[in-house]
Formats: sequence, C-alpha cells, structure tokens
Amino acid sequence: MGQIVTQNISADLLAVLTTTAGLPATGRDFMSIQCQFRKDGDPSFNNKTMTAINFVELGSGFYRITF
Repeated sequence: MGQIVTQNISADLLAVLTTTAGLPATGRDFMSIQCQFRKDGDPSFNNKTMTAINFVELGSGFYRITF
C-alpha cells in the first residue's frame, strides 16, 4: 500500500507485527526492528534508522512508525 506525502511533512505508518503462529508480537523495541522503504520510482530500498521516538508500540501487536 502506498501513501503520497508532501515533502517536509512527517507521516505515520501503522504496522501490525505477528509471530509465526499469527499471534500479536508485543514488547518489541526499536532495536529489534529493521525497516526499509522505497520511494515511488526509486530502483532500490533505503534503510530507516529506528529510534524510541519514531517506533512506538500501541498495544496488541500494533506499532507506529513515523517518517
């Protein structure tokens, strides 16, 4: 799913993390997550550095990633 965002505007991505059994993956911290993104038209993915500020657990396996 894509989202168009104007330059210099932050955007939030809601992510649902699950275990291999399909259960909510709770208690993850930013150091245990690797995030990559690709802008439309770019040939390759870029790494996003995760921090305690831009990776927040919302509960029940839901997390917010701020770009």
